Amino acid sequence: MSNDKIEWIVNDIAELGVMVNGKCYFLYKGESIIYKNEDKKMQIRTVGKREFGECCHPINDQNPNMIGTVSLDDCDRWVDMPASESKEAV
Repeated sequence: MSNDKIEWIVNDIAELGVMVNGKCYFLYKGESIIYKNEDKKMQIRTVGKREFGECCHPINDQNPNMIGTVSLDDCDRWVDMPASESKEAV
């Protein structure tokens, strides 16, 4: 999949999301949520350069006061990232 088919977005209730091939997924409590968008039409826009910081900052499970840091020892949820099939990956 090429980068031009993926857009980082924010919705009108300030949730960070990603739009992939026209389908919007939003980060909600560590999971992905998809809104049906039937009653009140939700508004979205692309994420600005300085929104959400340079990156979204994780919370260190071992020490929540150390926002933006992680350790492979801080939890048991770490897994190997799958290899990228794209030659465009950085």
